[in-house]
Amino acid sequence: MIKTAKELVAACLDVVNNYKTMYVLSCFGAPMNAKNKKRYAKADPKRAEKILAASADTFGFDCICFIKGLLWGWKGDPNQVYGGASYKSNGVPDISADAMIKACSDVSEDFSTIVPGEYVWLPGHCGIYVGDGLAAESTFEPESGVQLQCVLPMGVKPGMPATGWKKHGKIPWISYEEEKPIEEPEENGSIKISMRQIDGSSQGDDVRAMQVLLDANGCRGKMNPTLYGSSGKNTVASIKTFQQKNSLPITGVCDKKTWEKLLGV
Repeated sequence: MIKTAKELVAACLDVVNNYKTMYVLSCFGAPMNAKNKKRYAKADPKRAEKILAASADTFGFDCICFIKGLLWGWKGDPNQVYGGASYKSNGVPDISADAMIKACSDVSEDFSTIVPGEYVWLPGHCGIYVGDGLAAESTFEPESGVQLQCVLPMGVKPGMPATGWKKHGKIPWISYEEEKPIEEPEENGSIKISMRQIDGSSQGDDVRAMQVLLDANGCRGKMNPTLYGSSGKNTVASIKTFQQKNSLPITGVCDKKTWEKLLGV
C-alpha cells in the first residue's frame, strides 16, 4: 500500500522503467490477455486495433486510472485481472481526473511550489510529478502508454515532449511529510541518522552506523571494520542476512523498515 509521496513517485518510475504499458480507456492496470483485450477493445473502439494487437505482457492504463491503480495496490501481476489492484481499496474512491484535483489540498497554478508526488492536472487529463521538471502520465501521444514528459510550466528538456499542466495539488490519501532524522547514540557521542536508503555504493557516517548495528546483530559477514563508512558487496550481503533473520523483504538495501528494525523503533 502506497502511503507516502516518495513511495508514489517510486511506483510511477517503476512502471515507466520496468513495464510495457499502453493507453487503454477506463483501465487501471489490467494485463492485455485475450479476454481483457476483447473487453477493452469493445469499450474503446477508437483504439481497438492497437489494443487487440498488444502483447500479453502489456498493461493498460488511462490517465486517472494509472494513479488510482497504483493507490489501489497495482503490483504488475499478469495473473490477476487488474494486475493486483483492488477496486476502490485503501480508502481511495473511483473519481475522475477533474474530481481528483478538487479533492487535492494546496492546489496552485504556481509550479515553483510543486513537490514530487503531487498531482498535476489540466481539464480531462492528469499525472504525477516525479521531480526534475518531469511528470509520469498515461497518454497516447507521442506514444501510447505510461511515460515521462516535461511539465511545460517548468520548462522543456531537449528531445522530450511536454504537457501544459494547469494546476497541481497534494493527493489526500498519502503523506507529503518528510522523514525526520533520528539520533542513534554511539560510544563516541551521537550522529544523526537520516534513515536514507543505503545500497552497495553508499558512503557516510550513517553507513558506518548501519554497519555497526549489523555487526551488533550478528550479521557482520565479511565486512571489514576498518572500512566502515563505505558500503559494498559484503555490506549488501550483511543487510540481506539481517533482513532474512527479521522477515523483511530481502533486497540488500537498507530502507526505512530495515532501519527501524536495526534501531528498534
